[in-house]
Amino acid sequence: MGIPYSYSIRNLLTRNSPRSSLPWVWPWWSFVFAATLMLSEGLRKTLVDTGSYDNAVVIRKAANSEVQSGVERLKASIIEPSLKLP
Repeated sequence: MGIPYSYSIRNLLTRNSPRSSLPWVWPWWSFVFAATLMLSEGLRKTLVDTGSYDNAVVIRKAANSEVQSGVERLKASIIEPSLKLP
């Protein structure tokens, strides 16, 4: 004689076991994993398609990022000839 189904169902509802959350965890994990792959592929494709070997970023001394740099046009024109590739 086997265990009745009502006992099994009541046991799952009564006990807060990881088995009861498993049907909700896998789809969420799959979605997060797929979204991460889509974002990384989009970023990679954007950077590869828009990249160029003759582009250079010049940052002012003591600046932490491009936004804080603020190189003036006159100074940029002085730096520009030295950035030409052979």
